[in-house]
Amino acid sequence: MFEGLLACDPSGPREKREMKMDEGNDFEGKPISCKALVIWSPKNIKVEEVEVLPPKAGEVRIKILYNALCHTDIALINGWVTEAKFPTIPGHEATAEVESVGEGVKGFEKGDIVILTPFPQCKKCEMCKSGETNLCEEMDLNVLTMAMADGTTRFKCKGKEVFHAFGLSAFSEYSVVREIALAKINPNAPVDKACLVGCGIATGYGASINTAQIREGDTVAVIGLGCIGLSAIHGAKHAGAKEIIGIDKNPKKFDAAKKMGATQCLNPKDCPYGTEFSEWFIQNFGAVDKSLECVGDVNCMRWAVEIVKKGWGRAVILGVQPPADKLTIAPTLLLEGRTIVGGCVGDWHTVDEFPMLVEKVCKGEIETDPMITHHFRLNEFQDAVRQMDKGNCIRAVFELSSH
Repeated sequence: MFEGLLACDPSGPREKREMKMDEGNDFEGKPISCKALVIWSPKNIKVEEVEVLPPKAGEVRIKILYNALCHTDIALINGWVTEAKFPTIPGHEATAEVESVGEGVKGFEKGDIVILTPFPQCKKCEMCKSGETNLCEEMDLNVLTMAMADGTTRFKCKGKEVFHAFGLSAFSEYSVVREIALAKINPNAPVDKACLVGCGIATGYGASINTAQIREGDTVAVIGLGCIGLSAIHGAKHAGAKEIIGIDKNPKKFDAAKKMGATQCLNPKDCPYGTEFSEWFIQNFGAVDKSLECVGDVNCMRWAVEIVKKGWGRAVILGVQPPADKLTIAPTLLLEGRTIVGGCVGDWHTVDEFPMLVEKVCKGEIETDPMITHHFRLNEFQDAVRQMDKGNCIRAVFELSSH
């Protein structure tokens, strides 16, 4: 799979990218003390010293290399995840190096470079074997903060157990995850860019290729131009869409959208007051074959359904809305042949297919530079949040450890 990629080194000089751990620092079977971002309660988050315990059976302890900040992390921090358990460590869009493995782990060894996924692939359950879904019975979408399989956690801070957010907790210099939530990737891949594959790239790019089933010549609308929306635009371009309309209230994102493949962009604020956006859109741009909603807002979800064509239009819902919000649409929209679908991480089988996406990043087939607008260290987390709140940041990538 990776033939010809060993020379690919787009993330900088070789000296900076030396991956192997210091042989003198062998913590196998022992706790590791490191820095992590701990959420003690909603909106109460601090960089703390944590203890990371050794992995147990079926688990892998990893050294986090790079982690990108996703809006789902912000939702957890702000307390919008109603069933969250605290304290917890956020983070799920990361690349890492294997530090040690627990009993029974056969697919990984020390030094392997891996990408994390909040959507495991056990390959044993009914869902994994069905061939009908990329979901796995080992993942509960309603539980984002959790203990490990034995009911305990591998993090301790100030005498308290710390829960694993998304089962990953990538905003820690070291973490322990289940082996079914890791995909081994090309060791020479640009790990500071490949981390986006774990969520944003996989979700948006795959939603266009797999979920929306965009075909050559299709017209497409993408609502929301964050990392997922930009990746959806990129996927639509690669699928051969002839027209790709990017929609966002923040015109600062339009340049990135066009670099990723958008043929035009529009601001819904330009819709005349008192006019329904969907009506205005169709009058000015026409109904589209496919739409992808990448915001997490029920109004945007409704727009996505209303602007696709009668007979075969397909609307893909990707945004995560607050639990109390309900999507209300006219049943006629469905009776007229429109389809509404959702999906997780682009309908990819994560462990098997994430390495293929990383290969595309390494070859330059999937572009990342327009999406990665900021780089930070762990102690600069609040700066990253401020940049996101101002609309200046699409994806902030954090370097968790010098390597």
